[in-house]
Order: sequence, then C-alpha cells, then structure tokens
Amino acid sequence: MNTPHERTAELVAVISCWLPFVYLFTLKYTHWLNLLPLFKEGLLPVLSAVKATMYPSLGLAATFILYPYAEK
Repeated sequence: MNTPHERTAELVAVISCWLPFVYLFTLKYTHWLNLLPLFKEGLLPVLSAVKATMYPSLGLAATFILYPYAEK
C-alpha cells in the first residue's frame, strides 16, 4: 500500500504531464530576438547576480537533500 506522500507525488506527476505540451505549443509564438540582449550590459552584471543568488539556491538544494533524513 502506498503512503500518502507517494500518492501525492503520483498525483502531482500525472497532473503536471500536460505542461511540456503547453510550453512546446507556445514556442511558435516566440520572438527569439527578445532573448538576445541577455549580455547587453556585459558579463559583470550577470556574474554579480549569480553571486547574489548562490546562497539562497544552495540553501534550497540542501533542504531537498537533507529533508528525507529529518526526524519526526
């Protein structure tokens, strides 16, 4: 018998199966030139943003990795 967490994970997986099709459908309306100015200001603003977001991202990743080992 599945635990409630396994049933929830299965339900979320089944419900979210349609999302890739929506993303693929919207690609035909994409203006690819809007994606080009990513490095318009240079590489320094991009690297400073990476430095600013590194610690929150690592904290979230650590939570996902360590959560199964948490005690009740």
